Amino acid sequence: MTCTKKSASGPVVVAQSVTSTGPAMADSFAKGSVYVSSSGPLEGAYLTGWYPVSSDPRWGPMRKVVDDFAFNDNRIDPADQGVQTTWIAYTVLRAVIEQLDDAGVEDITPHALQTTLDDGDHAIDTGGLTPKLRWREGDMLAVQ
Repeated sequence: MTCTKKSASGPVVVAQSVTSTGPAMADSFAKGSVYVSSSGPLEGAYLTGWYPVSSDPRWGPMRKVVDDFAFNDNRIDPADQGVQTTWIAYTVLRAVIEQLDDAGVEDITPHALQTTLDDGDHAIDTGGLTPKLRWREGDMLAVQ
């Protein structure tokens, strides 16, 4: 999540990741609106997106794939959060399949994928686009 705070010279990034948001913020994002914090450490901050800004160098691998394989198809906009979410989903899928391959698993099944996500030894690294991801019970954030 990218968090910016208004200043005299324009928006300034004040945080790149928020791990616990609370029900009001979650509800606001579910409705697709921008949430302005009214209390707490992010008071006065504008939450503008789930991921780093599209110009962030961490999107470089995605941009390279788009440049190399989209053949100037301008319908694929690397700044679009739907495209970014798809890139992250494929990044996670690739990492899980690589974990299974490293473990000698030859038959990649939905069950094998789910088991690796739920019980895997390694958190999934998305190149800094998200916090490292795990789906084990102990890694879940509490919902209030």
